[in-house]
Amino acid sequence: MTEHRYTELEQELRQLVGLLLLNGTLTNCPGLIHGKIGIAIFFFHYARYSGNMLFADYAMDLIGKTLEQIHAMSRADYERGIAGIGVGIDYMIRQDFLDPDGEIFEDFDERMYRAVMHEPCLDWGLYDGLCGYGKYWIVRSVDPSASGSAKTCLESIMQRIELSEKELTAEERMDVYRFLRELRQAGIVNVNPAFSDRLEADCRPMRRDDFGTRSLSSVERLSKLYSRKVCLEHAASEKVEFNETTLLDARIKDWPTDMGLRLGCAGEGLWRLSLLQKEDFSWLSLL
Repeated sequence: MTEHRYTELEQELRQLVGLLLLNGTLTNCPGLIHGKIGIAIFFFHYARYSGNMLFADYAMDLIGKTLEQIHAMSRADYERGIAGIGVGIDYMIRQDFLDPDGEIFEDFDERMYRAVMHEPCLDWGLYDGLCGYGKYWIVRSVDPSASGSAKTCLESIMQRIELSEKELTAEERMDVYRFLRELRQAGIVNVNPAFSDRLEADCRPMRRDDFGTRSLSSVERLSKLYSRKVCLEHAASEKVEFNETTLLDARIKDWPTDMGLRLGCAGEGLWRLSLLQKEDFSWLSLL
């Protein structure tokens, strides 16, 4: 990367930091994809990059405000609810941004068990449906106190999805295939190989080498490309590579009004941090 490009990225990053500092705690949504948890993830990464732990303190404030907002009847979905919040906190623990705290997940586990086993869910995708519930239980399965509930819930989710195979949209098929791949890697429950193979065959024609549909946000297009590389090219999530020039040219210049990961400033900031540090893009696994 040329020095001019590096300076340009730094300037953009500082602008994004300013926007997120002004609007982070004012963001009403507590969730991972559009809300405070996604913004907290950005600030932890930025604190590590800049060496200024005041940004980590701000991230902790965001987490505290998130925990104040949620309650026993909070929505369960991955996009704005408990499933995404739980996965986001697990990510921060794995990145050594937070110390492990089993108590924080007790209420989350209870809410997500009820969502899977006792509440209807008519969507099968990641953001609003059963795959998002499943992603939560995959990360929780490593905790001995939650492994039994995780196995029960994951078996139920897998059975319900398989019974609904003919109803899955093309987008849901990619989400389901990605979920089954993660489930198989985790080794928690057995995955029907014939079902998984059919889904892969259906998804393979969707593979593209560019950023796909231009109506999507730049980060969402990047996340879809990442997902294809991981799922259909079987690349290790932490070793997915992108063409640097393409990434530099594809980033947006007019900042979105959303502050979150998928459509907003937090995702745009993480994109630039990954380019500046020449590190992996595994944060895209959250999207």
